[in-house]
Amino acid sequence: MKNKVLNTINKYNLIEEDDKVLVGVSGGPDSMALLHVLKELGYSLCVAHINHGLRENALLEEQYVAEYCAENHIPFFVKRVKLKEIASGMTIEEAGRKVRYDFFYEVMQQENCTKIATAHNSNDNAETVIMNMVRGSGLKRSYRD
Repeated sequence: MKNKVLNTINKYNLIEEDDKVLVGVSGGPDSMALLHVLKELGYSLCVAHINHGLRENALLEEQYVAEYCAENHIPFFVKRVKLKEIASGMTIEEAGRKVRYDFFYEVMQQENCTKIATAHNSNDNAETVIMNMVRGSGLKRSYRD
């Protein structure tokens, strides 16, 4: 898996030698695998975790990510929100996405990160394309707005 990830990174010039990568980590298997592989490849990393306050295990997931980062000397940043309370006029998914990318941008600036890595699967990508088309923003969207 590590070689496959490295080959993809190199093929598409995703991460340069001097980049610092902010990894968005939920605590689920996809994002933990991404974090682990990027760490094993020796990239300069920091981690951002959002506790949306929606799931029973939210604090346990937060602790799991925090412990992994502490054990591996990776800077860890967490934001806790009550997503249902702040959604106001948006779906939970829209509010979660906004909170997530606002926080990612904040941490990127604070830590001088140059790239963001998230573990998306094909369903996530389809959702992003649909959301952007609905907004009229096409395939790309800036989350700095």
